[in-house]
Amino acid sequence: MTKFERFAINHFLSNYPEDWSYPEILEGLNADDDAITIWEGVESIWPSTLVSYIEDMVSSLKNTFGK
Repeated sequence: MTKFERFAINHFLSNYPEDWSYPEILEGLNADDDAITIWEGVESIWPSTLVSYIEDMVSSLKNTFGK
């Protein structure tokens, strides 16, 4: 997982399996996996929307700070 992916995931999730890859975490979030805990401040947002937010943040971080 890149530093940008980890930053974005940690921004929206308070707990997830550390040994999962970035795609696995996004898949688990979409599947409403109990191993993932959404940060309380955004828990009312649909998981599929959070996945979009995470992907958008990763893209923005890459565009701003480079790879």
